[in-house]
Amino acid sequence: MRSPSSFLRHATWLAAAAALVAACVDPADPSDDDLIDPGNDALGAAASAVFDPSVDNDPCATMSIPAAGAVVASRPLVAFPTQIRLMDGYNDYRSLTSWSAGEHWPTATAAADSMDSVLDTMNVIAGRTNDAAFVKRLRTERKIFAVHCTDYFPGRKITKDQEDPILAQAYDALNPNPEHVTYIDAKSDYLADKWSRPFFNDLGGALPGGFDAVLIDEANTEDRDGTVSSRLLVQSLRKLRARIGNRRVIVYSTAALPASGTTVGPFNPSAYTFRSALSAIDTFADLYIPEVYVRSFAAVPAATFDALAKNLELRRPTLMSKTVFGLGIGWSYLRYPCGYRVGDTVAPGTPLCAEARTLLRGQMAAIRAGVHSRAFGGIAFYTFYQADAGTIPVVEAAANEYFP
Repeated sequence: MRSPSSFLRHATWLAAAAALVAACVDPADPSDDDLIDPGNDALGAAASAVFDPSVDNDPCATMSIPAAGAVVASRPLVAFPTQIRLMDGYNDYRSLTSWSAGEHWPTATAAADSMDSVLDTMNVIAGRTNDAAFVKRLRTERKIFAVHCTDYFPGRKITKDQEDPILAQAYDALNPNPEHVTYIDAKSDYLADKWSRPFFNDLGGALPGGFDAVLIDEANTEDRDGTVSSRLLVQSLRKLRARIGNRRVIVYSTAALPASGTTVGPFNPSAYTFRSALSAIDTFADLYIPEVYVRSFAAVPAATFDALAKNLELRRPTLMSKTVFGLGIGWSYLRYPCGYRVGDTVAPGTPLCAEARTLLRGQMAAIRAGVHSRAFGGIAFYTFYQADAGTIPVVEAAANEYFP
């Protein structure tokens, strides 16, 4: 039996250890206290008074608007696979009336055949479809279809490479700028409504209750703590969750977010913190996919994956169990180790070069070998339609090997 002094020493040690852990883990940003307090959910200003919804080219924005007062149909929670293998970029290729000459399959039918083979390996499919029978078939196979929606459009970017400057402005929670409040209220209402539309979309009655999941592309560097953009992300995800109940939400982010507060490899060079964004994703989403797109291990060392996972575990440990890395499989990434110059065209059906094949497998091997990254329950790939036809079989084989 321990003496009282032994118990005291033990308790003191535990308290000191708890304090040390608490000092390392990032708290939620106080400016986003509505993360846990719903507050006033009255609709903000009319969207058209703040931005022009007609310029939103996201297909999710063209889905029919549910009737006032409509609620998402109740449905049992759809379980994610134990080992997630997600492929983004699905489309109803066989029904397309035209095919872009820039794609890497010679015909839409060839792309459809390639995607059919993907379905043997992948168990979460993201993209767009009007084929209710296909979605139902995935359900019978215990697979999930997630409708791909874009993020803060319309008006996130003023031009192709220039973000809306209001997003980067500082948000003062104690004395908020009325313009910021109006902007955030209106745009978060718009986004939550847009992102919820797949759950109301029953494909003309062929898919009762709508889709099971939405994939939101993406949280990024603009969403750093203390900005209007961060507040907008938090509000939008919170309002979405309030609208859709237990339907599934998947969120992409750039690699800057899991590098919160530090610089990992080439990511987050300014060491911005993303406490609020990570907290919102953890609280309101079901699956988190940090995008780590690698052109070479010289630019992004293989150890980067484990370093990002370690930092995420430090910053937001409860998010670890719902995180998988997203790898870039588009030819825009994989042509670099093949020696092609930027701007080179690639003929349909071009085989994947040996170096790119090694790079893809090396990324998955690094994730599985990492002390921290090995805890992630799967892998994701972005995106099918930008990948070369020769890449897809390599992706399937490596996914089966490293994430069986």
